[in-house]
Amino acid sequence: MTQVPTVTIDKLEARIRFHREINTPLYIWGLPGTGKSQVIEQVGRKLAAEGGHDFNLVSAKEVPADPDNTFAVLDLRMSGVDAFDLKGAMVPDLENRILTFLKLGLLPDEKRHGKYGILLLDEYAEAELSTIKGSSSLILDRKVSDNYFLPDGWLIVAASNEPGVGGASARKLPAHICNRFGHIRVEPSAKIWAEWLRSIGGSPILAAFINGRPELINSWVKDAVAFSTPRSLANVNKVLQNVTEDRDLRESLVAGFIGTGPANELEGFITLFNSGQIPTWSSIRDNPTEAIVPHPGEKHATSILFMAVSLISKNVTSVDEIPNVIAYIERLPAELQDTALLDIKTQQPDLLECRAVTAWRSRNPHAVI
Repeated sequence: MTQVPTVTIDKLEARIRFHREINTPLYIWGLPGTGKSQVIEQVGRKLAAEGGHDFNLVSAKEVPADPDNTFAVLDLRMSGVDAFDLKGAMVPDLENRILTFLKLGLLPDEKRHGKYGILLLDEYAEAELSTIKGSSSLILDRKVSDNYFLPDGWLIVAASNEPGVGGASARKLPAHICNRFGHIRVEPSAKIWAEWLRSIGGSPILAAFINGRPELINSWVKDAVAFSTPRSLANVNKVLQNVTEDRDLRESLVAGFIGTGPANELEGFITLFNSGQIPTWSSIRDNPTEAIVPHPGEKHATSILFMAVSLISKNVTSVDEIPNVIAYIERLPAELQDTALLDIKTQQPDLLECRAVTAWRSRNPHAVI
């Protein structure tokens, strides 16, 4: 994969939009659980809203009410598709004394799915080689045999794990198939994932923990069964939100998703939080020069710092609170000062239009705020 550019997952939307504009297939490579499929659905919903279309996450049981005004995402798991599925059933045309194929029902159809959309060929490199070769004309010419043509308003996106990484079933693709795509490799980002978790009202403790242990955004190693990825961490968030009292059960459930070591670390961080060894919003707001700031090298120090930043951005509501916020964050490393103010700016930009922030900027001329 050394010839393929790598971006963080937040940059993927721009790539999808560009490939849709030029109507050229896109291939997304990445580790398992990175969030490739979820981003494609999210982009599809955005494109539908921007075009004033209904959105259809394709289901075999539902047909859109207004296909001409529908943007769909059809997720076709190629690892479960064979070459016969792509071509459709062969039937005799007795009048012309030839064999022909019935039109395939799996692929996008304007009347059944929508006039516009994204066809996601997921797990593409996990498919049988005959299936991959059978999809060649779909990718290059947007057709299968002479009886199926991909609607003009649809973009083809393929996605899979990298060969030899994240699963042995991913195969090396034939060169002529690779050459028909534009390729991008996505990698997870702890910071971006934590921002996403906060944006959906997820566990601030988990967001802070992952920010402090960014290597846990993907801990896959060969033969691992339970390991952390953005996908499995999203399940950990569900555990934290639903199991609040039974520590042993919580740790066991978390370990089932991300492994025993990370689960034990996370439980230790939760214990610190519950024992008052992490600053509270009230202590930051009311007594910023005395509120807890961990020393470098202390256990979970980085996670605690991110927890403090999260508490600030989630709770600050008034310009009157900003001077004390500044007094507290100036006790933090410079990059976290930027992060704290950027988080506030994202949610409530008017709060930064005050003398305290102006004075902070003058003391930090290289800050990005």
